[in-house]
Amino acid sequence: MLQTPTKIVYSTAIRECDTPGKASLRSLTRQLFVGFDDLRIIHQEKRPVGQSVIISIARASVDKHPVELIAYSAQIKNCTLDNVYWSTTPDKTGKSTIDYLIADITIFERIFDKVLSNYSAEL
Repeated sequence: MLQTPTKIVYSTAIRECDTPGKASLRSLTRQLFVGFDDLRIIHQEKRPVGQSVIISIARASVDKHPVELIAYSAQIKNCTLDNVYWSTTPDKTGKSTIDYLIADITIFERIFDKVLSNYSAEL
């Protein structure tokens, strides 16, 4: 959890290995959003690094509570790794948190790069 005076950003990490079959990374990324209502993908891109990585920036709601998120999905060998950084919206000032998340994206990039490096070394 990352906390500032006006926002709290939560982190969720999921790793699944030895799954049968070979699904595309985009298909696996879509599975992250199952259960969300009013999902709007604001931006999605494939990241050219040593691994296949997709970054998704989205707005959605869960149980009628709005959330905004940045998700990183990667395939490493026979594993899928997802790291999601999310916040409820609006923040304490009444503003959308997506601008904060995007402004802080370099923080999430550094965290994810370390996670990715650790998992790559472990596998």
